[in-house]
Amino acid sequence: MFVFQRQLMSFAISSVHDWLEGYRISFWRRLLGALVAFPLLVILTGLGVTAVDNHQSALGSFRDASPSSMNIEAQFNSPAGQRLLARRKRSTRRSRRRRGRRRKNKTVSVNAGKILWQVKVDGRIYSTPSIDSDLVYVATTKGVLYAFERDGGVLRWQKTMEDKLAKSAPIPGKSRLFIGTQAGDLVAMDKITGHEAWRFKTEGAIVSSPVLDMANAKVYFSSRDGSVYALNTEDGSLQWQFNTESIVDASPLLDAENGVLYLGDYQGRAYALDVESGALKWNYTIEGPLLATPVIAGESVYFSSAVGAMFALGKEDGLKRWSYTSPGGNAMISTPTIVNEQVFIGDVDGTIGCVNNEFGIRVWQRSLKGAIMSSLKSFNQSLLVGTGDGKLVAISPDTGKLLWKLELDSVLEADMAMSGTQVFLGSHNGNVYAVELKP
Repeated sequence: MFVFQRQLMSFAISSVHDWLEGYRISFWRRLLGALVAFPLLVILTGLGVTAVDNHQSALGSFRDASPSSMNIEAQFNSPAGQRLLARRKRSTRRSRRRRGRRRKNKTVSVNAGKILWQVKVDGRIYSTPSIDSDLVYVATTKGVLYAFERDGGVLRWQKTMEDKLAKSAPIPGKSRLFIGTQAGDLVAMDKITGHEAWRFKTEGAIVSSPVLDMANAKVYFSSRDGSVYALNTEDGSLQWQFNTESIVDASPLLDAENGVLYLGDYQGRAYALDVESGALKWNYTIEGPLLATPVIAGESVYFSSAVGAMFALGKEDGLKRWSYTSPGGNAMISTPTIVNEQVFIGDVDGTIGCVNNEFGIRVWQRSLKGAIMSSLKSFNQSLLVGTGDGKLVAISPDTGKLLWKLELDSVLEADMAMSGTQVFLGSHNGNVYAVELKP
């Protein structure tokens, strides 16, 4: 009120002054104006003095208030004060969260992948999509095999199998496509039309993906009957069979240069087999089921186990170089990834570990919200991984820092397929995605 009256007085004075000085009026008219304006100024000044006195009185009464009424701590300890403080704290926390989300969203959206196309299929997708020329092949748990065009996702053909499919991925060869079924059959079909060429029967479900040896016209795969098989790719005739005496779900790894096939079984035994005869070269026992395909880097082959252990073995002799245990001992069911002399592995708790390749010492670790069941892929100074909470995530291989993430619809369990700047993924909800990555 006091400020308002002070401004009003200032306005009145300036207005009268402007009126008297702003126009070329006679001295007598100015004098008459002054006689009229003076009482008005006296009245306004009186009001201003009263306001000032009231203001000073209020200040005085405030200063002279009893200590109890001025005890700020007591006021805030009262129920009303506590409610006020709680509201202020909640408001502050909400503001901080909003600012944090804005900063976070701004950070992770930079250079994020872009969905080129998306299609819905019948059944869940547990297996890795396969890329061949201009087609992408996708298998579902309901036994349907699809062939989509890479550009645009247009359906070229689909085939409903006699049996359901599990995690076995469709693997394209020169003219045929190979896939395993839950009934234990390895099926070869024409990759252009989907027409069946031959099938080979085993005594257990085929969860692993076949591995092609183009030079020797062979296809290798494992079965839950405990055996590893080598078949002729033309007619499906048996070339050799090796019995591990345990369930085998992991896909074999072919070292074509040295003629060796590596794989692991449910008993935790790692094997090296000769590709020509299937003869055992060496084996090594690791604690826990080996559910993932091993990987080779340099002179070592790496196995990850379902009890949270990763082993680096000499690929020639199978001797242990080092071992690494995930934080909390969580299961590692994906294939390790080696980039720049460092090994990267994720576990089902959502933790990614970066391990020094020479000594097996952890360099850093990064925790994500969703379980990691697929392997990490290297792309343009980043590592890509699909998570159990439906995100495609990119992190820095040097620090584990989150670079960006792309929200998808459902659990991403299968490995992604990469070609140039494009990745192809399938989700538990039966959606197939083609994502363009920014270089």
